[in-house]
Amino acid sequence: MTTDHRVTRAAPYRARRKPGPSRQSPHVGRNYLRPHEANAVIEAAGRVGRQRLRDQVLLRLMYRHGLRASEAKHTRWTDFDLTPGLGPKAFHVRRFKGSNDSVHTLDRDEVSALRRLKAGRTSPFVFVSERGGPLSPDMIARIVERAAETAKLGFHVHPFLAATALAELKATGVAIYADKGMAALSSPSEKNRR
Repeated sequence: MTTDHRVTRAAPYRARRKPGPSRQSPHVGRNYLRPHEANAVIEAAGRVGRQRLRDQVLLRLMYRHGLRASEAKHTRWTDFDLTPGLGPKAFHVRRFKGSNDSVHTLDRDEVSALRRLKAGRTSPFVFVSERGGPLSPDMIARIVERAAETAKLGFHVHPFLAATALAELKATGVAIYADKGMAALSSPSEKNRR
């Protein structure tokens, strides 16, 4: 009994890419969330999971301040001015992908939620996993997906919630332009007055 021990050369392996996500949700015909939909997703994040407060604060900051998942991952407590006292509280937004950093004012509900989240935390990162490290962008995507399913919107919600706010402004006719490093908004009626 003889066996053939020849080594055969296999065809080169080519990884097949999965088809990429489309830019628009096929179910709604738009690529942004309306404010009531975004609020539904944010509120739903506070009803599911073990880290409800963390998830709700995460989605609220992503939507209101235009954070990408990778920017939210690297948010540190030193980026916030949460000192008690009068005056507005600030959030230093550190942008990635070549965007300019900026300082945003926090709303009262964001300040109180961040203070509750910070109580007893020792990590320098705001959004940490149960193991103590910063959340991965994949985990942030799962949090968004789980909250969207709980909110029962009926369509896919992309983790980059910030783009939804800007896309909604563009869809409603508000022009967004950059002037000397500062973002500004103008309505079509304001353009005619210039």
